[in-house]
Amino acid sequence: MKKILLKIVLPIILIVFLLWFLRMDIKYLFLNSQVIYWSDDVKISESDFTDNINLTSKSDISYFHGLMIKKTYIQKANVKAVFYKNKSWIKNSADFKKEYKLQKVVFDLYEAYAKKYNKEIEKLRSKNNTDLTFPELKEIGKPIFADLFATEDSIFNTNMEFNHLVEFWRFKIDKLLVEE
Repeated sequence: MKKILLKIVLPIILIVFLLWFLRMDIKYLFLNSQVIYWSDDVKISESDFTDNINLTSKSDISYFHGLMIKKTYIQKANVKAVFYKNKSWIKNSADFKKEYKLQKVVFDLYEAYAKKYNKEIEKLRSKNNTDLTFPELKEIGKPIFADLFATEDSIFNTNMEFNHLVEFWRFKIDKLLVEE
């Protein structure tokens, strides 16, 4: 009887322990299938635009970027720029190569601001603030998000010709990436 219990109960306890221990990894595994994390060499392809197309939209493309606080523990919080595949769609793939240039500029903009956010978090960590809370992390981000959204609005609310727009912002954002 004890052998049977050990053969059944011990593996169940082990599985429950592993699931508990890996619960964050499972959450990120699911999330990772829906997002692309920024990196120097990341390339977004047409197949990464997986949301349903908005046929009533005047746009041929819609992409969604964000900043995600990735953490296992609050003291290890790290902000990442992400592209949400499940919130982005493309209607006309003929324009994708052209639109990709602007999408990449915007993705890089989000990375520059992720670096700013991480820099602010690091300032608090260096002050030995071991009691950092999630509301404080959100508060740190408020002015960063405000600046990010204002900059993003400046990109899209302009009369600049498309190629000049991409060139103008590419230069500015490349400088931001290096500064941060």
